[in-house]
Amino acid sequence: MLAFVSQVASAETPSVTGADIPRFGIYEGKVLNSETSSGTPTGTIMRVIHTFTSETTTVPARKGIRFGYEYRLAGAPNGALVPVRSITIFPPGGIRNPRTGEVFSRSDVTERWAIGSTVLHGYSLDEDWEAVPGTWVLQTWVGEQKVAEMEFTLTAP
Repeated sequence: MLAFVSQVASAETPSVTGADIPRFGIYEGKVLNSETSSGTPTGTIMRVIHTFTSETTTVPARKGIRFGYEYRLAGAPNGALVPVRSITIFPPGGIRNPRTGEVFSRSDVTERWAIGSTVLHGYSLDEDWEAVPGTWVLQTWVGEQKVAEMEFTLTAP
């Protein structure tokens, strides 16, 4: 009986061992919905159906461009939900939201995703003031473990 209880407890505890990045670059997307998020410069996060159109890490810094990567969490049990932090680090000087005056050096959002599922970590330049040239770093974290990271160079149009 004790061994059975121990196996059940370990089977219920999700463990993420890493992530792979099958696709990255510039993508097109259709917004399914959006929600308020204080951890972002625009104050919103969006759920998007996406299709990658260009595999690149060099991106034109202009309104309407979407870029990022897909990742798949590895671990067990498959399908278990885990809290995942999506962090975007902006170029030095950050991004200033002209409506609020707030300057962001990073965007930091936590959501729950399933182990084994494919998830998009992307950024959409929806406002002219977001199109800041320089190095943008997208990171994915599970707990204290960074499981994925990519740098994108945004270039002045």
